[in-house]
Amino acid sequence: MSYLPLQTVTSILEQIPIHSLGLYGQHDFSLWENSGHSPQPEVPHRHDYYEFIVFFEGGGTQSIDFINYPNDTSSAYFIRPGQVHMMKRTSQSSGCNFRFLRTYFYDNETGAAAFFREYPFFSLQSHQPQLKLPAEVFTALKKLIEVYSLSEKFASQETLKSLVRAMLQLLKRPFEQAQDTPRHPGTLEKFMALVSSHFNETRSVADYAAMLNITPNYLNELCSGNLGLSAKALIDEQVMLETKRLLFHTDLSVKEIAFQLNFDDASYFVRRFKEKNGLTPAAFRSSVRNDKSY
Repeated sequence: MSYLPLQTVTSILEQIPIHSLGLYGQHDFSLWENSGHSPQPEVPHRHDYYEFIVFFEGGGTQSIDFINYPNDTSSAYFIRPGQVHMMKRTSQSSGCNFRFLRTYFYDNETGAAAFFREYPFFSLQSHQPQLKLPAEVFTALKKLIEVYSLSEKFASQETLKSLVRAMLQLLKRPFEQAQDTPRHPGTLEKFMALVSSHFNETRSVADYAAMLNITPNYLNELCSGNLGLSAKALIDEQVMLETKRLLFHTDLSVKEIAFQLNFDDASYFVRRFKEKNGLTPAAFRSSVRNDKSY
């Protein structure tokens, strides 16, 4: 099957608003407290930065790529660039968020790549953006956040970066304990990045294995052993995610979306979507657009 270039789909998805750091530069830190009134809910958006959010007191929900997560007390959440995100906090909630660009810690790609290998919660292969923190980790993290907040206006940038890295180090151990640490994370990360970039050009496991210079069987073993899904299932997940984004954020017909995602048969496309999601594409669109969580 011949597939349309990914740019065709990307141009449509560009209708989703992109939140940028703008005047904040390389990073931004926000601390919020129980204000007695609920903040305005966000509209669905994408980021051009990485973000981690910590809730001291929970309340409300947030949606990350069409999955709703409760804003739980003493929990952390991790969001990558490109993910569709929306948060709704209640008046009782308190916490903070830290946003940063890929170049914040290192201004060269070698250093940046090493940084993101070190902290797996921002990995493309991570499917769990929520982390419930053990009491001792939460206590230590909250103290670091308080120190950062007090130091932000007068401490050097290197000192502030060290504090953020200390926060991430605290989060790393419970995150790894909450899920199996992948073997060969570099290969899996490359595979997920390739799928994200080429899913609309090829959905062949053999093609991705060739790009990685490994055999299809070995790629399947890596995916199944570490992520519990075959390589083909992970490719299909990416296609379903892009389908949901197009259904929610555009007014294209189901047939037009099937065409944009390179399905020759629209009825087959509808069947596949329903098998994966329990709803037809049209029913999914109606459901999420009428859901006040979005």
